[in-house]
This record gives sequence, C-alpha cells and structure tokens, in this order.
Amino acid sequence: SSEGRAVVTHGEIEHFSQGQISGPVHSHSFSELREVDVAAFYEGPGNFGVQKIPLLREVLERFQLQDAQGKSLNIEIKSEGVLGQ
Repeated sequence: SSEGRAVVTHGEIEHFSQGQISGPVHSHSFSELREVDVAAFYEGPGNFGVQKIPLLREVLERFQLQDAQGKSLNIEIKSEGVLGQ
C-alpha cells in the first residue's frame, strides 16, 4: 500500500477491482484497497461472498491458526517501484 503495508493480491488490480481502481497497488492506501470486493469479478461456480484484500500479516496469522501440518505457503514478493527500485 502507499503506507508501506504488505498486502496480498493476485493479478492486475484493474481486473479484480472491475476498474474501480487502477495503477500499481503501492499507489493506493490500504483503506482504498480494502474497499474493493475482489470476489465480485469471479464468474465461476460457488459463491465466495464479499472478499477483501488482506494484509500479509492477516494471511500468515490465519495460516498459523489452521492445521498447517503437511501444507506449505508460497509467497511471491513483487516490489517493482517500491523500496526505491
């Protein structure tokens, strides 16, 4: 986020926000990102309800609370345009 908070997303922000917001994730505040329902664009089977962009910390905490034995978590960090790059 623009405040430097690590968030978890997949794909282009324009796609999963249905054009509500555009540009790099790091150019938006966390509150702006949190307003987007990232499941709204999904047209496949099932209903996921409203899904918000989580902080990386929230994902890690949830993974830790679940029975993670025998499971792995793959995190790809994309920092282009962030951290002075």
